[in-house]
Amino acid sequence: MMQKNALLLSLALVSIGAVAAESLPVTEVQPRMVALTLPAEAMVEAVQQSIVAAQIPGKVLEVRADAGKLVKQGEVLMRIDAREAAGGAEAAEAQYR
Repeated sequence: MMQKNALLLSLALVSIGAVAAESLPVTEVQPRMVALTLPAEAMVEAVQQSIVAAQIPGKVLEVRADAGKLVKQGEVLMRIDAREAAGGAEAAEAQYR
């Protein structure tokens, strides 16, 4: 009985080996850089914020910088019609005299 089982096992292994003997395509592996990207949703907040206010009252004539735009120190952000402020200064000076 033991010999019969051994013979059946041998035949099974040989038949499996015969099927596995088919040639399969082979590709050589080459190392390369792969970009890893992960889609994600997030909220971005500024580390530093500034409040901008005019030193004189007046009508805004032109806006040269939009919200969120990076600006340099001294850059003109908007032009204001200063005639109203100039008139107020003249009136204050006239009262002082």
